[in-house]
Amino acid sequence: MQQAPIIVVEEDLETRLHNLLQEYVIDMHRSHTEYYGEEQGNHLCAEYLLSGLDKIRKRLGSERWRELRKMMEQAIATHDKGEGYSQHLNWLSPLLEWYYDPMYSYQLGNKAERIVYRGNWQECQDYLHNIK
Repeated sequence: MQQAPIIVVEEDLETRLHNLLQEYVIDMHRSHTEYYGEEQGNHLCAEYLLSGLDKIRKRLGSERWRELRKMMEQAIATHDKGEGYSQHLNWLSPLLEWYYDPMYSYQLGNKAERIVYRGNWQECQDYLHNIK
């Protein structure tokens, strides 16, 4: 694995935000509320999101962490009022910019010589299907 060729899936910001919102907020919330019921599921899902952010506090720095936490808490409150999930994009976007993108860039930079292909999801799928 440490010497394997790497294919990098690159998507635009809108697609990435949609994927994060779906997986880390909508699907997570749905699974929590289906299993635990609405009230406890809401609470546990909020706890899960907030604790995840707390785990990367040191890497974010205190100021960015506080800013993201405030945005996350506001999004959770908005959702709890039945106003949908869209407010979560307010913290997901800077989280990508401040945490995930730099982390991925650093990791890929360390593996640059092993990257054999870059493209969006469909292009990577096509590339893999055409390898013989």
